[in-house]
Amino acid sequence: MKTIAEKDWAVKGAGIASFHYFFMAISIATAIAGIYFIGFEQAPIAHDTFHDLRHAFGFPCH
Repeated sequence: MKTIAEKDWAVKGAGIASFHYFFMAISIATAIAGIYFIGFEQAPIAHDTFHDLRHAFGFPCH
């Protein structure tokens, strides 16, 4: 039989793992959105804002 402290640790450990997966998913989604806006968005404001980054990532824009 486990003590109360061991049960609390097991629950907290599981919560931390799911917490990390959540932020990993958010980070991946943010990276994909960033690549889209830097590389494929053709709006003039986005183009001017990310112009040098577009060329650094190899996206032609001229």
